[in-house]
Amino acid sequence: MIRWTTVVVVLLLGACSPVANRRPDESSARERAKAAPGLRVVSSGAVRTGSTPPEIPAREAFRPSVHGLRFVNRFSGSPLPDALRGSSLARGKVVPAEFGLCGGMSLLVADYYLAGQRPPDDTTPPAPGTPLYDAIAARQLESFGEGGVMVLAFRRWMSLPDDGGADEESTASLTRAELAGILRRLDRGELVPLGLVYVRSRTNSRAPQSRVGVLWQNHQVLAYGYEPGEAGVRVRVYDPNYPGDDGVVIAPAQGVWERRTGTGKVTRVRGFFPMPYEARPAGG
Repeated sequence: MIRWTTVVVVLLLGACSPVANRRPDESSARERAKAAPGLRVVSSGAVRTGSTPPEIPAREAFRPSVHGLRFVNRFSGSPLPDALRGSSLARGKVVPAEFGLCGGMSLLVADYYLAGQRPPDDTTPPAPGTPLYDAIAARQLESFGEGGVMVLAFRRWMSLPDDGGADEESTASLTRAELAGILRRLDRGELVPLGLVYVRSRTNSRAPQSRVGVLWQNHQVLAYGYEPGEAGVRVRVYDPNYPGDDGVVIAPAQGVWERRTGTGKVTRVRGFFPMPYEARPAGG
């Protein structure tokens, strides 16, 4: 059972920084590429107007360089609420000096876009206590669903093998099962937050090629389109670790996946799944 204080930390942390892994390009999802004749990009439908940043024209296609936040997902200080900053959890140095709020950034970007608003022009991460930071932190908590249920999803995926074959549940088989629904949502013009599983749990010996890590070393991004690739469908995402990069994709690679940036940086992804999203009035 997960202690509540641990859940709070995990919900707030997100991913601290990207971790590079270099693996060749291959696929386990070829059948979906055939269903993607070209790039599918999201465009907004009915746009709700806002009172602060300038409005985005209706149905403008989403682009991370235009609609994403302009600062990198790297915050300093403590992600803990004031009530927990002097707790044994903090004194035990469980909380790192730098942390990420990738889920909150992803959801807030979707909020701005669906509200027809440009994101703030800030190029450095906001300080704790500022309106923008508070909005991101609140959305980070909400990104994990009611009661932090998605924390349990990350824990479950971390305990599975990368690919256990036809008869065993694995991150590969679960990703294949989720992918069709993700693509359908993108076809409907939705923005889809994704949880990326980077690491395996310390007790998991069934994924020897995967890096051992802890819950907050996984990641969250925002999918906005997809396209066919040589090895299978590639999902285009806004990645809070790479502000302004329109070239970030999640692409298949030898039974697992890779997060590839527009500049060629590669991170191994064990699997991914959709995360909850309900639009809120854009804050900050």
